[in-house]
Amino acid sequence: MITGSAGLLLHGALFFASPVPVDVLVPRALHPRVRGHVRWHRRSALPPAELMGGLSVVPAAEAAVHEVVRLVDTGHPREAVVAVDMTAAAGLCTVEDMRRLVDGRRRMPTRFEVQRVLALADGASESPPETRLRLLWVLDSELPEPVVNRWVHDRDGRPLAVPDLLEPESGLVVEYDGGAHAEVGRRTRDAEKDDLYREVGLEPVRFTAVDMRTPARVLHRLARGHARARAWVRPRGWVLGPSFRGAPVSPSGRVA
Repeated sequence: MITGSAGLLLHGALFFASPVPVDVLVPRALHPRVRGHVRWHRRSALPPAELMGGLSVVPAAEAAVHEVVRLVDTGHPREAVVAVDMTAAAGLCTVEDMRRLVDGRRRMPTRFEVQRVLALADGASESPPETRLRLLWVLDSELPEPVVNRWVHDRDGRPLAVPDLLEPESGLVVEYDGGAHAEVGRRTRDAEKDDLYREVGLEPVRFTAVDMRTPARVLHRLARGHARARAWVRPRGWVLGPSFRGAPVSPSGRVA
């Protein structure tokens, strides 16, 4: 049965690139010959298989945990958090589904490390860079932790926008701008969105892939943005709303 990132890709999580070698679970009694494009994993008890495009694939939570274990074992725990968040973003299973699976495996060699990865996962992230930026904030700064992809409403309860990251106490908003944000129309909408944030008393800071190459630069700008947000003297014109996923939006609401 196919597992790991290949299994997640077959389940529909398009965040995962086509991996080589492919991770495959087989019964412990089998001894398949070595192949350069396959990593065999022998196990006494196999999970129930799901058929995807004529291939046997492990359930999504199982595939995600396998990928997390692989990334932890190879010294990439932050990318393991990204894998968890992107599995949740694809709607394949929840972070809690993965936690229950790991909690039931008392003999997993890296169980405590995997549990830490799951504790760091949020499940509301919409992209890998968004998770990486959040982890820099949470693990490498001393700032209060942000919420992820929550609606911001005005004082009358009308939805205004959904920041990538928001620190509710200070009002610091952090947005990650991927390649799509370079288009002129998108830049215009982003500028209007920043104006809206400032109108209601939020302080926006934007990051790109160039920033992410220098974590110290990201942390410095986060600290400066947080200081500016705390220095606001205008009345707070916003309230924190529900999670973006599945939250209804009023037709009369102002959405940026």
